[in-house]
Amino acid sequence: MKYNRRAAVVVAAAGIASFAAPVVAAGADPVPCQEITVPVVLGESPGWIAGTLCMPAGEATTRIQVLVPGLTYNRTYFDFPDPEYSYVQYMAQHGEATLAIDRLGTGQSWHPPSGRVTFAAHVSTVQQVIQAIRAGTIAPNVTSVVLVGHSYGSAVASAVASTPGLVDALIVTSTGHSWLANIALAASPVTMWPAAMERRFRGQGLDPGYLTTWPGLTVVIVPDSGHVLNLDRSRMIGWTAALTFLN
Repeated sequence: MKYNRRAAVVVAAAGIASFAAPVVAAGADPVPCQEITVPVVLGESPGWIAGTLCMPAGEATTRIQVLVPGLTYNRTYFDFPDPEYSYVQYMAQHGEATLAIDRLGTGQSWHPPSGRVTFAAHVSTVQQVIQAIRAGTIAPNVTSVVLVGHSYGSAVASAVASTPGLVDALIVTSTGHSWLANIALAASPVTMWPAAMERRFRGQGLDPGYLTTWPGLTVVIVPDSGHVLNLDRSRMIGWTAALTFLN
């Protein structure tokens, strides 16, 4: 299955989320999706969080799942090119709306100076996305928000959910009580190097605090079924700021 993913148009100063043209997955049960950007603020600096909003075809829903990926991933984690392993497609086929986001400093989202990409900043920007949903600027009929995290995204989601009344349910995956140790390993020089040193990221103004995985680390995934998925690393791997996420 191929997806027509287009880069989101950034309108950081707008008061509501900006929407690109609908994206529809090919197949027997197409799921209409839109690339969106949600304005956020860190201190007095405006920025944006990019995401993909997918609503069940032909169904009205009042609930949405906000999907927060792990440390070295962007939103593609939740919507693999093979629909058999797509969380987004599975949920849409069961009547669930989703908004998969790129965390601050990853994917198509805002890349402020790396020193500002802290755990607190991740929590704040996800909170602002959910507040925009609550305000009706993203999906007007939605009244219930389920927050879903993967790995480091689960730690962020747990902190976000600690705000009373912000989310209605929390789902955490691929995490545990010792998640800080796992994050420190994931961001170590054994697995990561400065993104600016990789050819595809050169010229993008990324400071040395932005990291990506070493070439070839996560190109191929072999699920239990024996299928092999060759994934484009430029879509799959996000950036994160070195050390600052522990602040």
